[in-house]
Amino acid sequence: MKALLIWTIISFGQGKYAGEPFYFAAGAYGTGMGSAMTPISKGVSSLMWNPSGLSRMDGKQVMLDHASSFSGMVSVNSIMAGMKKGAWGFAAGLYMVSSAGLTRTSYDTTSGTVVPVGEFDYNFSTVYFGAAKGDIGIAIKAVHESIDTITAIGIGLDIGVQKRIGGVRVGAVVHDLSSTPIIWSTGKKEAVLPNARLGIAYSYRWLTSVAEAEIRFENIRAASTFNIGIMSVDPHIGVEARIEKKVINDGDSFSVRAGLDRTIPAFGAGFSTKWATIDYAFLSHTALGGSHRISITVNF
Repeated sequence: MKALLIWTIISFGQGKYAGEPFYFAAGAYGTGMGSAMTPISKGVSSLMWNPSGLSRMDGKQVMLDHASSFSGMVSVNSIMAGMKKGAWGFAAGLYMVSSAGLTRTSYDTTSGTVVPVGEFDYNFSTVYFGAAKGDIGIAIKAVHESIDTITAIGIGLDIGVQKRIGGVRVGAVVHDLSSTPIIWSTGKKEAVLPNARLGIAYSYRWLTSVAEAEIRFENIRAASTFNIGIMSVDPHIGVEARIEKKVINDGDSFSVRAGLDRTIPAFGAGFSTKWATIDYAFLSHTALGGSHRISITVNF
C-alpha cells in the first residue's frame, strides 16, 4: 500500500512539483530542526538549504549523508564538499533520491477497480555548484529524473541571504529563481516554479530557536498548511539545546533537537568535535512511516 501511495506522489509530482519530489535537502542537522534552516545554515549543506551559508564555512569540509525514508521505501544519499577561500565560500555536491519496486497500476474495466500490473524504479539526482561572499550566496543545479524508462533533465538557480541584526539572525532564500525547466524524453516540458523561505533565529546561551515560512505559488490548497488563492504557506520550526563537554578536544558538544516540518514532528541529536560532526534525525509521518537520517561532516 505504501509503495502505491509513493507512486501516486511521484505521479502527482510530474505536474506542479516537477523536479522536486521528496525534496529532503541535505544533512540530518536540518531534518532534526524541522527543516528550519534558512537563517542558520552553515557549511556545505547550505548548498541546498540557503547558499549564503557557504561563506560561514571554516576551512575545508566534506559531508556524507544517508536517509532511509518512509519505512525504507525511499533512499536519500548526498555528498557535499567545499572550502573557504578568503571571503568566499565554494562548494559542490551530488544529491540522489531513489525508490525501487514501486507498483505500476492499471484500471480494470471488467471489475471496475485499480489493479497492480508490475513494478518499476524511480530515481532523482541533482548536481550542485555554489558560491557565497558576505551575506549573499547562489547555487546552480542540474537535475536528472527517471521514472522507469522515461527520463528528464533540467537546470535551475537558487539565491539566498543571511544577516545578523542585533541579537537575531534573519535569512531568505528563493529556490528555482529561474523557474527551473524540466524537459522529458517524451517531449513534455514542465517547470519548477520559484518558491521562497523567510526565517528568523535567536540564540541564548545553549539554546537556539528558529522559525520560518515556506511560501509557494502552486495552488496546492489542501496540501498546504495555510493557503490564500494560489499562494500557500507552510511553517518550519526548530529548537536546539547544545551542551559543551570535553570528550576529545576542548569545545566538544552534544546537541538535542526537535522541530515541526510543516505538520510533521522531527527529532534529532548530534555530537561535534574539532574535526568532525555526527548528526542523526528522525522524521515521523503518519501515512508513510518514519524516516531515519544520519550525516557525517569532516573538517580539514
